[in-house]
Amino acid sequence: MAIRSAAALCRAINDWVAEEWLDEVINKRKLPGEGEFPIRDYVRVFRELGYGGPWGVEVLSEELRNLPIEEIFEARRQIREGKTVSLERLESES
Repeated sequence: MAIRSAAALCRAINDWVAEEWLDEVINKRKLPGEGEFPIRDYVRVFRELGYGGPWGVEVLSEELRNLPIEEIFEARRQIREGKTVSLERLESES
């Protein structure tokens, strides 16, 4: 069964660690693969269903906002290459 383009124009993904809801939504999101959500399975199922559209990564994260812009772009580049990115690793490399 293919997903009709009108039903799903774009899928947005991020990850999280379950904590207090409002603070989590505003400050605690994680890069894909860092949290508890099975991102790879989510993407795989949508691809199996025929979704071939764009994916957006939206990360509302105090930790990410505090990184130098170069590190944010490096994280973005690695995600586009399909790599798992760790904010802790990026911070330790700077």
